[in-house]
Amino acid sequence: MLAIQNKKTEDVNLKSGLRDAEEAKLVSLSRKAPEIKTESIDEIIHELEVHQIQLEMQNNELKRTLQSLEEAKDRYMDLYDFAPVGYLTVSGKGVIVEANLTAATMLGVERSRLLTNGVALFISTKDLTIWKHLLTDMFHDYKKHSCELLLNRQDGSTFHALLISTRLKPCDETQLARIAISNITSHKKVEEALKESEEKLHSLLNSIDGIYIITPEGKYVDVNKALVKMLGYKNKEELMSVDTKKELYVSEDERPGPDKRNRIFETRLRKKDGSIMDAEISSKVISDNGKPMYYQGIVRDITERKKAERQLKYLSFHDKLTGLYNRAYFEDELKRLDAKRYLPLSLVFGDVNSLKLVNDAFGHHEGDRLLKEVAKLVKRCFREEDITARWGGDEFSIVLPNTPKPVAEKTAERIKKALANKRFRGKMPISISFGISTKIDDSKKIQTLLKEAENNMYRSKLTDKKSLFSSMVSSLERTMYEKSHETEEHGKRIRAMALKLGKAINLSESRLDELVLLASLHDIGKVAIPENIIQNKSKLTQKKWEILKKHSEIGYNIARSSPQLSYLADGILCHHEWWDGSGYPRCLKGEDIPIVSRIISIVDAHDVMLSGRPYKKALNKKEAINELQRCSGTQFDPKLVENFVSLLKNEFFGAIMNEKNIKENNFPIVALGASAGHLQPSTA
Repeated sequence: MLAIQNKKTEDVNLKSGLRDAEEAKLVSLSRKAPEIKTESIDEIIHELEVHQIQLEMQNNELKRTLQSLEEAKDRYMDLYDFAPVGYLTVSGKGVIVEANLTAATMLGVERSRLLTNGVALFISTKDLTIWKHLLTDMFHDYKKHSCELLLNRQDGSTFHALLISTRLKPCDETQLARIAISNITSHKKVEEALKESEEKLHSLLNSIDGIYIITPEGKYVDVNKALVKMLGYKNKEELMSVDTKKELYVSEDERPGPDKRNRIFETRLRKKDGSIMDAEISSKVISDNGKPMYYQGIVRDITERKKAERQLKYLSFHDKLTGLYNRAYFEDELKRLDAKRYLPLSLVFGDVNSLKLVNDAFGHHEGDRLLKEVAKLVKRCFREEDITARWGGDEFSIVLPNTPKPVAEKTAERIKKALANKRFRGKMPISISFGISTKIDDSKKIQTLLKEAENNMYRSKLTDKKSLFSSMVSSLERTMYEKSHETEEHGKRIRAMALKLGKAINLSESRLDELVLLASLHDIGKVAIPENIIQNKSKLTQKKWEILKKHSEIGYNIARSSPQLSYLADGILCHHEWWDGSGYPRCLKGEDIPIVSRIISIVDAHDVMLSGRPYKKALNKKEAINELQRCSGTQFDPKLVENFVSLLKNEFFGAIMNEKNIKENNFPIVALGASAGHLQPSTA
């Protein structure tokens, strides 16, 4: 626009200059002209007329030129204002001097309001540095410079723009540059979409999933690296040379045809090393005029998933601990077998005796081990077609199709005999109580069969317990003696001393019986204490001491688990309580402690004093009596101590003592503490 205005001004000045020059020439001629002859005047006039005509022609031509220029200017302004790109003319400081309508529309501002504003006002903050570099570069030389940045509209919206700048050659000292602005938002979106698509394709081709294109005949056209790695081949070429029908699929039947390809299917593939891989394949058929040309597929290794599914299926039918069928599966199978063709149908229920005792004595991990051993034996003794299950807890159930009752009874007896020769932990007898019921016709309901077998098992269990009890107690005693410093002689001595003291204070016969058995089993809980603590020959650490103290509670639980021993439970629990309330585990005081526990604590401590331990020398009789009297009223019941000392001084009672085992050595007195057989931590 400025160029056109400058051109117009130049034309006006040119016309004025020509006129002035002609007038000056006429004046000059009139001054110098000599007298002209009359005949020459006509010639001059003619020449002037011709010249005038020429001037008029030139003037008309000039008007036409000016009109053309005006029209060209209008066309240029239309092209300039409505160009598909925005134009800004800016100063060296980045101030807008001129703008076309497109630029104003792009920025959402009236053209008049654009002028005198800095371009930076419309540039996103994050791109201001880019703009500053462009501004510097565009006035550095006359080359084209460009950049991409984000522009802000007046309404707050933004668009991606390409800026191309050119420095204008100055008509004066003013430095100007022209900037062309193109909205490239759509282009950027396409660019970003293309980039995203490329990333997805790259990710897909290099994903953990295998990708392939193969012919219907089984010849690979292309595979990705993931499939090569998945199937264990060295490189792409090696895999592509494989005959997939014969070498890749486990069997040809597992390679679906084109009619079963446009879907996701599962199959098994053979890897290079011969191992089998479970695979999930998402397949697509590429056809030409209805004829399959290629198969495309994405292969996923689902070996671990299928393994987990098989494991889950197994666990849904099997007991996790024993590996036998579980109760739910057993009940379903029992319904299935409740049919005439399976008669006679025998049902066997078995209950592992003394499992609770093992759990309380040695821990649940040992109880689990016992169940697994029994389960293995039971499984071995029955046929493959028999359904052997863990019914629950310590109970097993077996259903035997086409089996009469005598056969089922012989099988159960065979198991009992096999267990009779086994010992758990080398000492404890193992036994199962069985109950059997048989259905020989349709008249007996399956629920009745179950109830009969269960009731028969419970009756058998009551009978078995009577014979099992003494052997269980004996095995626990032997285990206790083997693990600790206690001896059978020690047990005999404290039973004799406890009985004598019990009679001296006139205990009833039933309490005396309890006292004698308690003398044997008061430390039964030590069977569950680690041997390195039980047999420790030095002062116990606080941590080990706390573990050892648990033996009275463990013994309590063992006694409660057996109906024949349950009446001893409180006596076992309290035999380390002190008269002054500073004992364990419940800090009972005085006569709140059962009388049998108070007696056992005295006679047990006295025998330990006389017998000694690997970590402690024995006391003589006098020193032992002095120690009992010293602890009277704190650790021991003072009245019982008084009675016991009187008995010790009695010559008859002394004869009962096993004198040869009592050493007459002196040793530094240590606090007996709450455990009359172990040296406590230094805080005792």
